[in-house]
Amino acid sequence: MNLVRILSLFIIFCNIITKSFGAEKKIDVTTVNQLKNALNEKTNVIINIKNNIVVDDVDKLQLGNSIKKVTIKGVSPSTSKLSFSHYSGGIYFNQHVNEINISDITLDSSMTFFSNENILFNNVVIDDGEYFFNMTMINNNNITITNSRFNPPKVEKTYYMTLYQAYLYIDNTQFYGNKNLKNGMIHIKNEKNFLAYGKFHLNNVLLSGGYEARFFEINNVKEIIFANSEVKNALSRTNQSGNINFNKCNDIYVRDVNFHDNYSVTNGGSLYLYKVLVSRLDNLMFVNSTAYMTGGAIAFQTERIDHSDAIIKNVTVKDGYNYDSINSRGQVFSLNGYINIEIEDLYCENFKSYNSDGPLIFINGDVKMIMKNVYAKKIYGNGVGSLFINTVNTNDFQIHAQNITISDAYIKSYQNTAVFLWLMGGTFTGTNININNVGGDYTSIRISSISSISISSISISSSKSITKFVNLNVDGFETKESLPLILNDGYNNAQNTLEIQDSFITNVYSNGALILLQDTRGLMKNSTVIDILKQITY
Repeated sequence: MNLVRILSLFIIFCNIITKSFGAEKKIDVTTVNQLKNALNEKTNVIINIKNNIVVDDVDKLQLGNSIKKVTIKGVSPSTSKLSFSHYSGGIYFNQHVNEINISDITLDSSMTFFSNENILFNNVVIDDGEYFFNMTMINNNNITITNSRFNPPKVEKTYYMTLYQAYLYIDNTQFYGNKNLKNGMIHIKNEKNFLAYGKFHLNNVLLSGGYEARFFEINNVKEIIFANSEVKNALSRTNQSGNINFNKCNDIYVRDVNFHDNYSVTNGGSLYLYKVLVSRLDNLMFVNSTAYMTGGAIAFQTERIDHSDAIIKNVTVKDGYNYDSINSRGQVFSLNGYINIEIEDLYCENFKSYNSDGPLIFINGDVKMIMKNVYAKKIYGNGVGSLFINTVNTNDFQIHAQNITISDAYIKSYQNTAVFLWLMGGTFTGTNININNVGGDYTSIRISSISSISISSISISSSKSITKFVNLNVDGFETKESLPLILNDGYNNAQNTLEIQDSFITNVYSNGALILLQDTRGLMKNSTVIDILKQITY
């Protein structure tokens, strides 16, 4: 036998040995003992569960040390089910198991995964249990959940899933919650070496809280993509900010998602973004998304050192009702802290706040904002502040607004209020601002959908502020009290600036002046004012 033939036979022999070590043994399982034996095989296994199996062990089952790859497969979720009668029971997948595939089965089981490379759930129904993924001892991991469903749990738990330093991908999956989820459905803690780490991608996902549960608490994730999904019927309880909470994450991209009927007892009716570096929100719909405090649809919280940026495009927010909160601020967005934000193509309709001024956009801090193509109508508030944009604690605040329309807006209050803008300190520059059929009247009933409305102005500025309008168009403003259309009041002798040019103002009904300036430098040019009438008192 020549040398070449000997080498060829040796290579074939090595390949056979290699394949035999990596081969998976198929085992059909119908009993608990067969399941336990299969998990303790000395080779990789495919475990075919043919029926419903109930395990009565108190402790978790563990896999044999020789198993590197395991597949747990049912016939279908309606035919095959794996249950553990004790809540502490379940399956523990240690680090030596590199690959785990679970498919076509219903689980009523807790599972713990410790630093496994690849984990796949496909066509799995989760009836109950808790699922822990601790990936802290491995550099690369991939956790995928697809074509699956999480049912409302039967036993109280903190979260359905808890993950550490994970890469999590969820596609075509439904989550249903109830009051047994005390803190939410998914909790991710991804900080690694004091930095954000890993990824969290969701596509074509349904999140339904059953009006009893919130969804996510996501911390220190480097990249988040949330797309083509629906988020509904969520409840964020006391000390839980946001039904979806992104905390200290680097880059968030949310697109093509519908949010409806979500409520937060604190902040962020649907989304709460805390110290997020970059947020991109595109083509979103919010319907009846409400917060007791701030951010009916979205609440942002940042600090100056974060250097945060946000881009919001093609967003619709409507049907916000706040009946009992005196602290409600920012029924569309609340911006607390320091952030650079761009808003484009925003549509807002039908908001009512019965015990607070309920501004659509509430700003607390020196935000820098560019906004254009914004349309808001049917807005009603009751309190001190402004209906459209309200600011507090601002010094170097900057807004550049273009193509803004607000109509059918009314605010009821015994104190000074504004329909469009309350500027405490900073700069507002507006171009092509259209304000139609707005104001307030404490005693009369207007011919509109809102009645019993009171004192208000279009714009109020105080402290050190600069307000500039180019092409301001006002058609329909009414207030019985002696308040002006625009009020600039320098606070503590601060010097304000008000400039109005190329503007048209008509149909103003008020017992006050058109413009009232105090400690303010005023300029008005190339503008037309007609049909300014005193309000008649009956």
